[in-house]
Amino acid sequence: MIIVLRHAPPAEKMAGICYGQLEIPLAVDHAAAADRVVGRLVQLGYQPTDVISSDLQRCSGLAEQLLDHFPQASMAADARLRELDFGEWEGISWDELQLNDGERLDSWMSDWLLASPPAGESLPELERRVFDFCDELDHEGRLVLLVAHAGSIRALRRYFQQDPLDWLELMNQPVEHLAVELLVM
Repeated sequence: MIIVLRHAPPAEKMAGICYGQLEIPLAVDHAAAADRVVGRLVQLGYQPTDVISSDLQRCSGLAEQLLDHFPQASMAADARLRELDFGEWEGISWDELQLNDGERLDSWMSDWLLASPPAGESLPELERRVFDFCDELDHEGRLVLLVAHAGSIRALRRYFQQDPLDWLELMNQPVEHLAVELLVM
């Protein structure tokens, strides 16, 4: 089985900021977030054998805390589970981008399914690296918990669904922070 989990919500000061792959402060600490998640996992009867997270601290810190509750689980971090790379725009508010880099922002937004932000990556590139991760993932007879980001979770959904949704449909499906989602039985 494969279960996915999105990291804790960002701190309020990150509202309106394009943060992509930046290390950012979170609204709750990893221990408190893990306590919330563990309650849900136990309620559902899930005992992970493996915890694999994005290597960014907002995911790997949570994964490390989860191991305190599931000491039998192994842990690994994998950069292929990172969020979309927004390149030059990371750390800048969307309002500031519109004001100071509006032409490139508008150009990207008009073709966001294929284009990449300046010095960043496109959705097809994100999807390719997540699919590469999935191709190598051995989950047979295991319960694997993946701790990741909204973009990589959408790519995971796309990979594991029998009739994969297109990205437009996926973007309309929420990816809640700290929500436990069963992807594969």
